[in-house]
Amino acid sequence: MMGRAVQDEHFKAIVVGAGPGGIVALKELAEAGVGPVVCLDQGDGVGGLFRGGYDGLFLTSSAAFSMFSDFPPPDGSHSAFWTKAEATDYWDGYATRFGLHPLIRFGVTVGAAELRPQGGWRLDCGGQTLTCDHLVVATGNNVYPHAPDWAATANQVEVMHSADYRDATRFRDRSVVIVGGGESASDMTLEIAQVANRTWVSLRRGPGWVVPRMRGDLAADISTHRGFWCLPYTCGGRVSAELIAADEWRGRHSPVLAEVARLNAKVASPYGIRGIFGTKSLGLPTAIAQHGTEVVGAVTEVLEGGRTLLTSEGRRIEGVDAILLATGFRSRVAFLPEPLRTVDPRRMYKNVFHPELGAALVMIGFARPTFGSQFPVMELQARFAARVISGARALPSTARMTEVAAKDSATLTEQFGPTGERVRGLVDYPHYMEAMARLIGCRPRLWRLALTDPRLWLHVVYGPMQATQYRLYGPGAKPAEARSILMAMPVSPFNHIVKAGLRETIRDIVRLGPLWRRLGQRS
Repeated sequence: MMGRAVQDEHFKAIVVGAGPGGIVALKELAEAGVGPVVCLDQGDGVGGLFRGGYDGLFLTSSAAFSMFSDFPPPDGSHSAFWTKAEATDYWDGYATRFGLHPLIRFGVTVGAAELRPQGGWRLDCGGQTLTCDHLVVATGNNVYPHAPDWAATANQVEVMHSADYRDATRFRDRSVVIVGGGESASDMTLEIAQVANRTWVSLRRGPGWVVPRMRGDLAADISTHRGFWCLPYTCGGRVSAELIAADEWRGRHSPVLAEVARLNAKVASPYGIRGIFGTKSLGLPTAIAQHGTEVVGAVTEVLEGGRTLLTSEGRRIEGVDAILLATGFRSRVAFLPEPLRTVDPRRMYKNVFHPELGAALVMIGFARPTFGSQFPVMELQARFAARVISGARALPSTARMTEVAAKDSATLTEQFGPTGERVRGLVDYPHYMEAMARLIGCRPRLWRLALTDPRLWLHVVYGPMQATQYRLYGPGAKPAEARSILMAMPVSPFNHIVKAGLRETIRDIVRLGPLWRRLGQRS
C-alpha cells in the first residue's frame, strides 16, 4: 500500500500507530526529551482502529477512566461513555494540547521492519526507508480476527466476524447465534435481539463478570477504586457471593438485574469477579430478559452446513440463519520479523519489552485489564518506556526480565485459569497499575495523603483508580494539576461494593494481615 513520500531519515524512536496508545507514547517520549521522534499511521487521522469501529461503538469505560492523566474531560462529564466520534475528538484534542500533530505522519504504511546489524531498525514505508534506535509498536490488538475451527464448516449460513459488524440490519427476522460474551458481543447481542426472529448466545466457559455501565447518575466503574480492588484477589470468591446476593436483592424488582445475578453465578473461577474479565454492559442480560435470548454452551458440532448446531451441554439448535463470531482477535504484528509477529504478552517483561531485544522494541497496548480501563494501562506503559528510552531508567538483564515474565505469567495463570491462558494479555488491573507505577516511581503515598490531605486521600482511595493518581508523586509528577483533577472526580457512594471492601479489610485486620493489605496496596 503506497503512502505519501517520506524522506529517508533517522530517528531516536519511531511510534507506529496513532491510536490512543500511539499518541500517549509519542507525548511521553517528547516530554522525556527523546528526539527526534515521529509517529506513523496508515490512516488519515488520530484514533487508530477505533475510527473504523461499528456504528454503535462507544467505550466501555467512563470518561473518568478513558481520559489521560493530564487532559481531563469537561467538568461534570466524568460518568459519560464516549461514542466513537467523541473518543476520537478527545484524542485529537489531546494531540493538539501537547503539540503532537507535527510529529505524526498520516497515510504512511509500514510494510516491514528489520533489525539492523549495527542495532536499531530499518522500516520499509512504501518505497521510502526510515531508521530508528527504538521501535514503539502501538498498532492495537484488534487487527486479525480469530475464529473457532468449526466456523469453516458452517458454509450454508451467513458467518460474520464482529470485526465486520456495523449494525443489526442484516439480521432482521433471522435466527442468529452469537458466539462470545465480551463487551462488544453483549452490545451487539442486544442490537440483534431487538430485530431478529430468535437469538442464542454461545459461551465456551460462561460469561465474564457482568456489571452495568451506570448505577443511578454515576458510572458504575467509579467503584473500581482502591477500597475494593486493591484487596488480595484470593478474597474474590467470598466477596463475589456478597455481590451476587446484592444483585439478587435488587433483581426482585428488575428482571435485567435478576439475569445479571444468574449470569455472574455461572462464573466458574474460584475467585469470582477477581478471576475473570469484566463485561461492562447490560446488553446480554437485557436481551435475555426482554427479548428471549437464550444462553447455550460451546458449539461442539456443526450439521447441515451450520443450519443445526450441537452444544456442549447437549442442546440442539435448529433453523440457524446466521452466526456472528465475537470471538476476539489474534495478537499479531505483520510488519515485524517472523519470529516476533505473533505477540505473546506473557513472554514480555511487564507486557512491554521483549527480554532478548530490551529497549529496542516497545509494545504498547497489548495488555488487557479485567476491569478498569486500557487507557491508564497504556499511559503507564508509555511513561515507563519513555524513561527507559531516555536513559533515566535501565532495564534489568535479559535473564532477570525473562524470570520476572515467567513469574508474572504463573501468577496470572493461578488467578485467571483457562481464561488467562487463552487471553494472553489479560492482567489484573490494580496489581498491574501498581507494579508499573513502582517501576516508574510514581505510586501515590497513601499514608502521607491521609495525614496531610485527607480530602484528597478520600478521592484517591474511593474515587476511580485511574491515571491521574500517578501524577501526584515521582518522575513526571504534576501535583497541583493532579490534585485539581482528582478533586473534581466523583467518589463512590457508600454502596455494596464499598461495604464488601470494608468487610474484607476488617477481616484482614482481625487476621493480623500485613499493613500493606490494610492500606489497600498489593505488593
